[in-house]
Amino acid sequence: MSSAAASTEAVADFAIFLILATFRNLTWCTTAARASPEEFKKCHENAAVVSHNPRGNVLGVIGLGNIGYEIARKAYLAFGMKIKYFDVVRKDAAKEAEIEAEFLTDFDAMLAVSDCVVLATPASPDGKKVIGKERLSHFKMGSRFVNIARGSLVDEEAVADAVDEGRLVGVGMDVHEFEPKVNERLKASELVTLTSHNAGGTLETYVLSPKGDTVLTMTDTWDSKASR
Repeated sequence: MSSAAASTEAVADFAIFLILATFRNLTWCTTAARASPEEFKKCHENAAVVSHNPRGNVLGVIGLGNIGYEIARKAYLAFGMKIKYFDVVRKDAAKEAEIEAEFLTDFDAMLAVSDCVVLATPASPDGKKVIGKERLSHFKMGSRFVNIARGSLVDEEAVADAVDEGRLVGVGMDVHEFEPKVNERLKASELVTLTSHNAGGTLETYVLSPKGDTVLTMTDTWDSKASR
């Protein structure tokens, strides 16, 4: 397996965890277990009514490149999720057929029918946000959002607003707008699962990378910013 393939596998696996976390309230479940007996009991007795199986739900993928496709393939095979996607380039018919994916030319229309949206597109050359207040208004009420792409593509304050109003009932963020700082409002919500830009970081990815760049690049970036 090449380093690129190992990275694709690693990120896709991590995205599946975040998708599952948004459907099953895993942040609440794990933090309650580490808290008091009262919090454990509260979660045990109440989490079921706000948790759902992913099976049969619509997964909307923004960017069906190598990583986006692998996320969709795993979600389709493991959970039986229905795949819809938006991209500037359509996948060939054979690839679509493998996962019964539906290509939508209207970005907002895809958001409106998705139970969970995964952002898996490269960084925007013009620096514009892909997900902001206006775009979030097209999400289904009570839907979910996962970002494993770039933190710079998302307006996190707008995401926090969407959580507060109940438009988003689950959020998974591995990348953040102002890394290594993480949005305080998102940190405070049990509906939000946050990780430390770990999706591509496995031993397999590191070993197969010629110079270990997968592990070092983000740290070097932070250090350079801190020295300015």
